[in-house]
Amino acid sequence: MKGRFLDAISKVLLENENISKTSHCPVPEMMVYLPVPKGTVVYRRPRRFAHSQRPILDETVARWLEDDVIELAPAGNPHNNTLTLAAKKDLDGKKSLWRVCLDPRALNVHLPADNFPLP
Repeated sequence: MKGRFLDAISKVLLENENISKTSHCPVPEMMVYLPVPKGTVVYRRPRRFAHSQRPILDETVARWLEDDVIELAPAGNPHNNTLTLAAKKDLDGKKSLWRVCLDPRALNVHLPADNFPLP
């Protein structure tokens, strides 16, 4: 079943590979707005990571900067959301790699509650 699914979407996946990493989705419904109250400061102390995990973080952040996914914050910026590492599993369900993720929970506390479940 998994193979048939991958076969069915393979054409679309190939088309998506050609989309520039710096392009933005043109569908207005896909825009995300975060109504953070004025004057809100979100800061969380950065997590500690094992020395062996540091290259994973450094490589990912460098790639994000190069691809314009993120930008450097100005000096003196009071805001900080932490990064975390999530174990990535291979096809057999065994942990194989680490994925760098943003932990926005400190920001979420300041956002108004909505009636829609998050995906």
